[in-house]
Amino acid sequence: MTTHQYIIAWAVYLVGALGCLAVWWRMTRPFGQGFPRRFLRMIAAFAILTPAISNPGMGFLGPALLVCLFDGLSHGPEAMLRTAPLVLISLLVATLLAALGGLFIKPPKDDRNTEQPKNTNRPRKEPAL
Repeated sequence: MTTHQYIIAWAVYLVGALGCLAVWWRMTRPFGQGFPRRFLRMIAAFAILTPAISNPGMGFLGPALLVCLFDGLSHGPEAMLRTAPLVLISLLVATLLAALGGLFIKPPKDDRNTEQPKNTNRPRKEPAL
């Protein structure tokens, strides 16, 4: 694989990953402003966007989760040990960031449930007969 092909492959992957994250962002919208929504979004982003070295003999990077799965399927479970710690650490960091975000980022107040004051200074219109 040439460098040009490598860059094109990463560009295609990133466009696809951003499309998947946009769909996931939309799918987690009904979960409210709390921890579950933020947690699911962070896990998806870290799982898709974390890079790892795909072949120890070369300097090419690939998505860590896919590299881990491919190593496990093609070379056996022992080969997964090369990238599994990176995947687990990235998921742990995502969980910690989601938890810290819940502590420091307050959800906006819901203004739909509060009753709006009525403007009583306007003259009332009489119905036309």
